Amino acid sequence: MSTMKTMDNPLALELTQQDKIDLSWMGGLLDGEGSFNLHRKRPRPSGGAYIHLQIRMGNTNPQIVSEYVKLLDKFGITYHISHWKRQSNRHKPCDIVIVNRLTSCERLCGLLIPYLRGKRGQAELVARFVRSRMERAKTKYNVPYNQQEAGWMDELRDSNRKGVRDCTLSAEQSA
Repeated sequence: MSTMKTMDNPLALELTQQDKIDLSWMGGLLDGEGSFNLHRKRPRPSGGAYIHLQIRMGNTNPQIVSEYVKLLDKFGITYHISHWKRQSNRHKPCDIVIVNRLTSCERLCGLLIPYLRGKRGQAELVARFVRSRMERAKTKYNVPYNQQEAGWMDELRDSNRKGVRDCTLSAEQSA
């Protein structure tokens, strides 16, 4: 076994060879079929808008979804599944696995960043956003978003838009 430091386990997490294989598979799956999202939602009844965080993976193959969910369970990451069936019979039903709790997003990013290629920069931005929110929430619940957090949301949103863009987005660029 080897020891790997992660955001949620700074002392180190013992990873077996099988764990590394599983995380590599998950990283490849999220690179191809996943998305890292921060987007502004409608204002709360109390006033300000809020930023909604999601790490999503959607697929029409139930075996792939089942394996992904099994691995999320294995690594202690909470999620929920949304079943999406389009109106047209031309499209297969799709299951979308969504991770959106701060602690779960922190853990998933911490485990997968070393195994991501195309979406590593996006995962780093999400991880930075999560760490900021968790650190600021230690002093007060429901802390307003700061400019840096809003900037990360804008940067991630722009990286997810269609068209030509730099796919090597790195969180260091936004520091």
